[in-house]
Amino acid sequence: MTVERFIPVVAIIGVALLFLLLGVVLMLRQRTKTPMAHEAVADDKPAPEWVKGLAGTAGKALTRTPATYVPADAILVRRDPVSGEWLVEVNGMQYFNLKDIHDDRAANKVLEALSGLQRFAGTIPIVKPELKAPPVESAAAPPAVPVAYIEPSVAQAMTKSSTPISTSLRPAPPNTILDQIEKILQHNLLRYPEFVDRRIHVGAAADGSMLIEVDRKFYQHADEVPDLIIRGVLKAAILEWERSA
Repeated sequence: MTVERFIPVVAIIGVALLFLLLGVVLMLRQRTKTPMAHEAVADDKPAPEWVKGLAGTAGKALTRTPATYVPADAILVRRDPVSGEWLVEVNGMQYFNLKDIHDDRAANKVLEALSGLQRFAGTIPIVKPELKAPPVESAAAPPAVPVAYIEPSVAQAMTKSSTPISTSLRPAPPNTILDQIEKILQHNLLRYPEFVDRRIHVGAAADGSMLIEVDRKFYQHADEVPDLIIRGVLKAAILEWERSA
């Protein structure tokens, strides 16, 4: 090969090597930039789901509406989460049955609410009763005895007793639940001669709740009475009213 032909070949090879070297340099520079690019892409990734959940919960907590104001005369009806039974809450007290309400004011609230619900449903409304016990229908479980009627055995016991029947220091209003329980109690006490000289009554406190009087000492519940026999007589009178209600 002559010199004239060799020079162009060398020039072409040199240019090719130059381009190859330039490509290698560019590749190395690109590799040094790639980790930074990956970091930038990683920074642009969306937040994990648990982070989004936390943010959503915090946002809900911040935007939660305040607790609903419950008026003083409101009645709450809700289901007990444990037993699944429906209950009524009046003035912070919970009741599962109407007969459990010995507070006349609370009982009147519930009866008025039931009457309103029946009017809402289009059924016959409940006539607000005077909370009197129903008339006697069965001799097996006699309800509260009316004031005008006294059994012969009881009347005989009254005539034999030389001590007049005491009256409650804080009597319940007439024809109320507590007044009915008091009548039943006094009726039953006549069968116990040992209680003739004792003061045992069911009355009403200033707020209308039950107030038990035993020898001028007052208790809010029958379980607070220390005398076991008197406690049993009180509970029996309450149970008799519940059966007649």
